[in-house]
Amino acid sequence: MKKKIAAALAATFALGVTSAFAANPFSDVPAKHWAYESVSKLQKAGIVEGYSNGQFGGDKNMTRYEMAIVVAKAMTKMEKADAEQKASINKLAAEFGSELKNLGVRVEALEKNASSIKFSGETRLRYKANENANAAGDGSAAGYVGNKFAHRWRLYATGNVNEDISFAGRMVAEPNFRNNADAAGTDTAFTIDYANFTYKKAFGSVDISAGRYDMVLGYGQLAGTVGAFDAFKVAMGGDQVKAWFAIGDNTVKANTMSGGTATANKNANVTIGQVTYTPNTDLEMKLSGYFSNDSAYAYKVWALGAKYKVSPVFTVIGEYAKNQDATTDQDKSYYGQVIYKGADKAVPGSFGLFVQYWKAGAQSVDHSLSSLNFFEALTGDQFIRTNGIKAWGYGFNYTYAKNAVFAVSYQDPKSYDGSIKRDKYLYVQTNLYF
Repeated sequence: MKKKIAAALAATFALGVTSAFAANPFSDVPAKHWAYESVSKLQKAGIVEGYSNGQFGGDKNMTRYEMAIVVAKAMTKMEKADAEQKASINKLAAEFGSELKNLGVRVEALEKNASSIKFSGETRLRYKANENANAAGDGSAAGYVGNKFAHRWRLYATGNVNEDISFAGRMVAEPNFRNNADAAGTDTAFTIDYANFTYKKAFGSVDISAGRYDMVLGYGQLAGTVGAFDAFKVAMGGDQVKAWFAIGDNTVKANTMSGGTATANKNANVTIGQVTYTPNTDLEMKLSGYFSNDSAYAYKVWALGAKYKVSPVFTVIGEYAKNQDATTDQDKSYYGQVIYKGADKAVPGSFGLFVQYWKAGAQSVDHSLSSLNFFEALTGDQFIRTNGIKAWGYGFNYTYAKNAVFAVSYQDPKSYDGSIKRDKYLYVQTNLYF
């Protein structure tokens, strides 16, 4: 297909594209058309190289014929695109299918009357040592899981209602390999992590959306890819400053402050938000927080963090968080990470090394939401909810084949004040993307 597209493009240019543009029967693509943003993102990612002098249209409106040329170029680099970029290219190909056919470019998805819904997936196989320690930091009481294998798979779906409204969803299941420490029925059932609709540029530059989301805040101390946040969301901003806020219900994942025990039939209605400032390509700063609207969920947490690319191979992350509703002095959380390179699932042989430090009070954040890289499996511990945590973490990741990544991590945690040692934690995993 790639050769056919290239040949069609060559023939088009040989016949005189400039004159064709001047007299072509296709209308201009409107200035607010979603295609401009999609192509701009693909250009920044290196998937398309623009047209003519190598630049994208900028302030100049493009005709549908010109846009089809750009889309055809993107189609020749499908193998370099990730799942999200492929979905974007397919969406563009569907939009400009008639023009592509006039160029002699076959759009197989259109010829097969393919659905506008695009699917991708991920599966993870993980071995975990000393999971779910109790308040004493070991397995001396009921509820300690110990060592086991666990399997998780996720199925992603994206689609478009029209050129302004899009859909995104993720389904997940986590079947467990049994061992003697597992109670019956501990498999995670098939669930919907997120499923939401977004209306882009609903009011000027403001996007509005509604549904279920990942509650991703800051650099992972406050909340990570935990899903199950039902909310109404508003987003806005430009290249350097972006902001969003949401009002919703996080009861599915939330825990109360009292002893760190799980919420029992109590609503966790929260307002959350984030402002991201990116002054240049090396520096990013985030101010984020979640604030309870209900006394049953005692959290008013905010965090300030930054990520800085020190060199082409080294990145540093730091973040501070505090819970204004905490009832003890364990209301603060500190996180730092130094990253060397990093495994890229699209590049076999790529790898990364990193070291992390985390000191978090028992009431500093809702530990059922935290999803720090390679600390994430510790955050549900009764040990952390009762004693807080102070730990160094070390990790390695490696792409051993395209879309196949291996990772290992080790931590030796203590309580927030250092007086209690938790059993050492280790996990080894592989992720496959399809």
